[in-house]
Amino acid sequence: MMRRLRLPVGATAIALVLGVPALAHANQALCGLPLLPACPVPVTTTTTRPPPVTTPSPAAPAPLVDAGAQYAGRNSFHWYDVITVAKDGQRLSAFDLGFQHGSCSNHQPYYSEFGSSVKHGAAIDSAGRVSYSTGFYSHATFLTTRGNVIKGREEIAFTIHFTAGRLSGTLRDTFISAKLRCSSGPVSFAAYPFGTTQAPLHDATAGTGRYAGESSENSRVALQVFLPLRWVHSFRITWRAYCRNGYSFRSTSTLDLLFITRSRFSTYSAGLVPADRKGLYERFRMRLTGKFLVQSPNYSVEGTWKWSDAIYRAGRRLGSCTTGPVTFSATGPRAPLPAG
Repeated sequence: MMRRLRLPVGATAIALVLGVPALAHANQALCGLPLLPACPVPVTTTTTRPPPVTTPSPAAPAPLVDAGAQYAGRNSFHWYDVITVAKDGQRLSAFDLGFQHGSCSNHQPYYSEFGSSVKHGAAIDSAGRVSYSTGFYSHATFLTTRGNVIKGREEIAFTIHFTAGRLSGTLRDTFISAKLRCSSGPVSFAAYPFGTTQAPLHDATAGTGRYAGESSENSRVALQVFLPLRWVHSFRITWRAYCRNGYSFRSTSTLDLLFITRSRFSTYSAGLVPADRKGLYERFRMRLTGKFLVQSPNYSVEGTWKWSDAIYRAGRRLGSCTTGPVTFSATGPRAPLPAG
């Protein structure tokens, strides 16, 4: 027997009148037709991928070695170092090392100043390390505390490690002669590129370069200043001395490596000149003081020089000569304009 499908009257009647097929499920609501509610907007779920996170590339590390640069460092009067890197940055091209460390077989403290260009070797590896030895230099000399010059052979060997903006190293030096043997033992040193805070080319009162001027005697004065090592590399003055017997004479003195401390430098020396064939010998004294300052637009220096001596024979003083205090001033390189 055929069973009749019974639908809700309202839904079926409307469907037949409008020509819409009857619903398969009686409980499904109608929408979207005339007189009926609008159909709900279907909810569409869309998965949106977050934008990729971009990690900035790390900054390139600073180079270990500044190609073609010079590095300078100083610890004390005899303790300094200047290292020069070749233009290709692959090796050293020169060095100048000074130190006071170790001792000699005569119980005298050992010091030396050894500088040379480098023609072969001294290659810098990828980690910024370099080792070098000069071999024995056959024309070395050593000055004893008694003023004796001893000829011998000297060798210096060192290792250096470059890091960004700095180098550190250790040296060993040996001096050998028939009468004397000296050894430095291990000596540590450090240096910084020229122009950095630790090795400035100029500061508020002094600058690297040549100074030239005159003294109160109208004689010439010249200085060569090297500020990364805080020293007057050379000082040269022409002076005239006046003797008690009415005689006067003119001479020139050159002094090297005068260290600058708080914009000032000074040195004092007294010594004995050995007797000549006539038995005449000389005792002398010398004093130099100087101060750096800025006299716009240039750096300048001013100071005082004094020299005196006395002539003796067999302990008897025969005469004396002196310059008296001689003042001087000199003008140096142009000072940079103040910031701002």
